[in-house]
Amino acid sequence: MTSAAKIAANRRNAQRSTGPRSAPGKARTRYNALHYRFSVPARYDPKTDAEVQGLAVHLSADTLEPCEQDLAMRAAEAQFDLFRMQRAKVDLINGIAKHLKYTDASLGEGDHLALAFMRKSKMLAAFDRYERRAASRRNRLLRKLRMLQELHRRRAAVERVGPPRPREHLREMPFVEDVVRLEIHRAVKAAIETGVKMTSPSGPPAFRVHWKWGPPKRQSSCIYVAELNADHGFLVLVNQQGTVQTFALSRIRGAVGGGQWLVRCPESGKMVKDLYLHTQQKHFRSRHALQLQYRTTTFSASYRHWERCEKLMGRIGATDFHILPPRPKYMRRATYHRLCDEITTERILMFSAHLGADRLESIVGFKLTRADLASLDPE
Repeated sequence: MTSAAKIAANRRNAQRSTGPRSAPGKARTRYNALHYRFSVPARYDPKTDAEVQGLAVHLSADTLEPCEQDLAMRAAEAQFDLFRMQRAKVDLINGIAKHLKYTDASLGEGDHLALAFMRKSKMLAAFDRYERRAASRRNRLLRKLRMLQELHRRRAAVERVGPPRPREHLREMPFVEDVVRLEIHRAVKAAIETGVKMTSPSGPPAFRVHWKWGPPKRQSSCIYVAELNADHGFLVLVNQQGTVQTFALSRIRGAVGGGQWLVRCPESGKMVKDLYLHTQQKHFRSRHALQLQYRTTTFSASYRHWERCEKLMGRIGATDFHILPPRPKYMRRATYHRLCDEITTERILMFSAHLGADRLESIVGFKLTRADLASLDPE
């Protein structure tokens, strides 16, 4: 353990090592650190400031991360400090050798350089100390910069994936009239899976189902019997009013297996996927027989594009067309990029329809096509 006398002696010796105390002595040693200007950062030198900035931009690869920009600037300063020390050593040795060449012409060229190195060995050792510090500082900063850049590259390479979107989308009623819809394929599938099988000694099997559909506030129900035979069959509907209807069923085979059940409308004779019941009528019919009018025919052009844009945004879970979310889980990348492109196209077409095609054509001087409008940016 250090004694009290030793501590007191150390404190007295430290008081004698505080540098000059008089005003002339302090004035004489004030600029010792700037004698070789190695302690001044290179960015404070107007001659090298632009070069330091250029090297820092090259090292940071035009990144916007403040930490990477700071590391790149400090590494560039250390590199230029290294250059400055190397130039200072070369200038010092060349200056001494040139002076010896004029004062002592009997020595050769190599002797002048050797003598210059010998006379300035102490100063060169000080230069080496500054040079080692600058090189160590540069290498340390470059290692940190490379680690950060590699980390950001790895993070950028990992694609952000959002939550999965629901597979079953709620189909809204697209018509102006107040109708309810019966989806034939879902009804037949429910009859096969959950219906009560009616045994028949001869003939195809039949299924009886009490079917409910529609939103909770306007839910409708009916009893139907589906009689299926391979790709054909019959559908007997009994609605709430007691009306009985019979429809012919047919299944269309898919290209890769499976199929879809269709029903023949007795009035129009068309094979359709859905049957509709008007709230003021008693019979199910197709949209052609009921002469239903689509809601989109009553909208303006800009509103039609906006509604289409909303549907596309719903598929990827977007709430604002300016900021699109990451790709939903289980969605193909090609599908996600196609939906994003369609959202952008519909947004531009919406603004174009709102401004008016005549106004846009008067500005550009020629008639615009859909591809031309999609290439415009209304913002």
